Amino acid sequence: MGIYRKIDRKKVQFDFLNVYDEEIACQSEIESMGGKILYVKFRRREGIHNYYKGIKDFFEKHKDYMVIHCHYQGLQNIDMISYAAKAGIPVRIAHAHSSGYEEEPGFPLRALIYYNRWKINRVATEFFACSELAGSWMFGKTVDEGIEVINNSIDAEKFRYDDAERINVRKQLNLEGRFVVGTVGRFANQKNTVFLVEVFSEILKAREDAFLLLVGDGMLRDEVERKIEQLGLGSSTKLLGAREDTNRILQGMDVFVLPSKAEGFGTVLVEAQTSGLKCFASENVIPESAKVTDLLSFIPLESGAKVWAKTISEESDYKRSDRYETIVESGYDINDNVKMIENTYLKLVGRK
Repeated sequence: MGIYRKIDRKKVQFDFLNVYDEEIACQSEIESMGGKILYVKFRRREGIHNYYKGIKDFFEKHKDYMVIHCHYQGLQNIDMISYAAKAGIPVRIAHAHSSGYEEEPGFPLRALIYYNRWKINRVATEFFACSELAGSWMFGKTVDEGIEVINNSIDAEKFRYDDAERINVRKQLNLEGRFVVGTVGRFANQKNTVFLVEVFSEILKAREDAFLLLVGDGMLRDEVERKIEQLGLGSSTKLLGAREDTNRILQGMDVFVLPSKAEGFGTVLVEAQTSGLKCFASENVIPESAKVTDLLSFIPLESGAKVWAKTISEESDYKRSDRYETIVESGYDINDNVKMIENTYLKLVGRK
């Protein structure tokens, strides 16, 4: 949505495919900007014949589209881009946003992934990825072999460090005088939130002033809350839920931790670095390209909660400062990227 808000919609217009039975995020905003919401049922449980017929009929009715841009977290299902190819949609972009699964899949899923990796290389015309690691995992290709890395850009100006705002946020959340360990993300197995709670428990043993700030929500919220209660962390933890003002909340943190089991890139790390936060993330999971500044350190997941806690505690003494200029110079500001993406679409359409 960040790109859609800023792109020249007189040149490039996005329509969105809704495969759910409810409104998608930002639906009213999309429609206010001229975008259409299109619908197709994406549920195989209603019958495999009806499922495939629904997708086929959709593309038969919408052959006028020049581009389909499919975003992938995994390779379990590539039906949309496959049917777009059959319908003759000329530009078919497969965009990788993940570099693996949080748990090793069983044989049936591994076989499906292997097959879909082979197939997607035949039905897609363009291969985008949020990092080289994601492109290599999803497509089995390198940049030299046709992957185009599209930086997960941010509105860098919004995330600039602001000392006055930091003071306000910490006062509002009653965090004055606390060492605030924070994260932003879904409560999901991939994000490893329960492990982060265990890490924080170890930090608290060494620092009585430590406080855990969790921003986000998700299916594992109950499990996260049980772990907090089990470890007796209730008085040293806040769960803020999903927030629209994460740029403000980051100002109030002292360190940012992302112990993910799988990530295509980890855009939130760029946001945190922009705000001058010292960051810690999973080694060999988060791509090296996420280290846009010297503020990001990697720790192996297998080293365990105590090592994570020790590393975070030992490396948390730093002078916080704004890193906006570095982020912009590194190509992660949305205002520069939106023009590049706009030109890419126009070039691809003109080439067909």
